[in-house]
Amino acid sequence: MIYRYLFLFIFVVFTNSQLYAKTFDFKRIIKDKFSKIINNTDTNESSNTKPEYTYKINSNNAEIYAVYNNSEFLDDDNINYKGIQGFTSDDKYFYVAILNEKDKNYIKQETKIIKIDIKTKKVVKQKHIGRMGHSSSLTYNPLNQRIYCCPASYEMPFFYCLDTDLNIIDKFYLKDKDNNIIKSIKRINTLAYDKTRNLYFTKVDKSNEYLFFFDSDFKFNQRISCSKNILKENTLLQAIDCDDRYVYVLSFVKNSVPLINNIRIFNLKNGKYIDDLILSDELAPNNEVIELEQITFANDELYALANIIRKNQFCIFKLNCLNNLKKANK
Repeated sequence: MIYRYLFLFIFVVFTNSQLYAKTFDFKRIIKDKFSKIINNTDTNESSNTKPEYTYKINSNNAEIYAVYNNSEFLDDDNINYKGIQGFTSDDKYFYVAILNEKDKNYIKQETKIIKIDIKTKKVVKQKHIGRMGHSSSLTYNPLNQRIYCCPASYEMPFFYCLDTDLNIIDKFYLKDKDNNIIKSIKRINTLAYDKTRNLYFTKVDKSNEYLFFFDSDFKFNQRISCSKNILKENTLLQAIDCDDRYVYVLSFVKNSVPLINNIRIFNLKNGKYIDDLILSDELAPNNEVIELEQITFANDELYALANIIRKNQFCIFKLNCLNNLKKANK
């Protein structure tokens, strides 16, 4: 009788141990599979890229080029030019679009363009252009020596063409390969020029993956897929520019206090993500809050145009932060 109970006890213990082992294995298997799913997640923001903000723009690698008072550009007709937007260079002069932002209707905003001698930092010309919209982007084409202004209107995307004496000489619309005006795109607020291929390019408002390229007549040429989202999460696009190797996408973080200005960098030819730059707060003159509006290259140096928030001023920064970046990505 005793042996019978002993045998029954051993059987129960053995059965329960096997059941527990199977339960443990099942939990381990589930855990392993879940880990594989997490580790294999693949998105445009995947973690196999370089750490962000490797190159922080601070006082060690950037400097204030000049500060200007908007009140210097008051017209005889007393138009109060306050907000600055577009910014470009022909290597001799900077061109800055300053506008009257009191009228919230982008199409009706008055624009003046200021011409600044790069060597002397002096304003050599200023001209009231008229109602050119928000004038959110200026870009210069050295082949035809023309300046292109993106008004950022909510109509079909178009660009004003000006000469370096600041006269409007033409107006261009984006076109498809059949030379038809592209009506599906409702708004573009930036334009850049790739002088290595004589192509204009931009980011279309709702696309965060592709850069769209157009030929010298603004006819569609190609699109390039970027390996990471063109804009960081929760940021707003300000401007795009390029040198002969990289695309620089300027944005700022929504509702950030103080305002966080970000530059995301991609390979110009294949869209490969390179890195992010972040502008340090310490660069702002007198600890003021600044908003970068556009970036441009002048004599192979990167400059940024910034509104000084709460003051009727704007400043130009010289960003000396790209040397290490270029060396690291040769």
